[in-house]
Amino acid sequence: MKRPSLFVLLVFSACDQQRLPLLPTSTPTFAVIEGVVQRGVSGSSGTVPLVAARIEVVGYGLVRTDDQGFYRLPRVATHAAEQRVKFLAFEPGAALDAPPLGRYTYSLPAAAVGQVKVDFTVGARGSVRGKVAVQGAAHSGGVIVYAKGVPGSDDLSGPDGNFILHGVPTGAVEVGFIFEDYSVAPLALLPLTIQPYMVLELAEVVRLVPPPGQPALASVQGVVTIADGVDVAELELVLSPLLGRPWSGAPAAGTPTVKSLPVPAD
Repeated sequence: MKRPSLFVLLVFSACDQQRLPLLPTSTPTFAVIEGVVQRGVSGSSGTVPLVAARIEVVGYGLVRTDDQGFYRLPRVATHAAEQRVKFLAFEPGAALDAPPLGRYTYSLPAAAVGQVKVDFTVGARGSVRGKVAVQGAAHSGGVIVYAKGVPGSDDLSGPDGNFILHGVPTGAVEVGFIFEDYSVAPLALLPLTIQPYMVLELAEVVRLVPPPGQPALASVQGVVTIADGVDVAELELVLSPLLGRPWSGAPAAGTPTVKSLPVPAD
């Protein structure tokens, strides 16, 4: 009557020989991010501490600066790979739904430990200088150049296509161009990174091109319905373009754009 118990013991003994693999363990690392936030001064190249401002570190927490512009976050866990840490700085006393005064992105080293000092400046502004070329136009003047979302930071290009944008906030910005129905290829908005107090010179000319249209030359055919009693020999079909723009294969100057042809009897 003891055989069932002996069988259970044998089964347990066999299972004990196949141990589960041990999972690798790693020691977590932590860092404390702290630093001083400065703000730019209008009309000056200097900076002053950003006092009593709300600093939001996306995904990590929210703190306020002291009377020296200093902030410190509670310790954060760091990973085996580099992390991108995004800072948003808000005006002192700004509402919770107010837009940030400035942004800053920091690359937190992999497995960073201890104190990590991150100082940055917001509110400082720079400039963008460049040149546009309008395809098919006699000159490249009159192009509206603007920094998206930055009131007052816009300019009209001169006849030679030169432009300059002043007062562009530090950090990432998108620059757009407006001229009739022309567009910029391949991107409608040009992404740029602005440094404080610096003039960013665009290395390449921004080229604006008209929208793609139909082939310059095309055949037209159709049927004209004639009422009874109308003399076909006296009828003529006139084709005239409503809008036109010079193109590379355009006829020589002085060539009539209006076409007239008789309507055949059939």
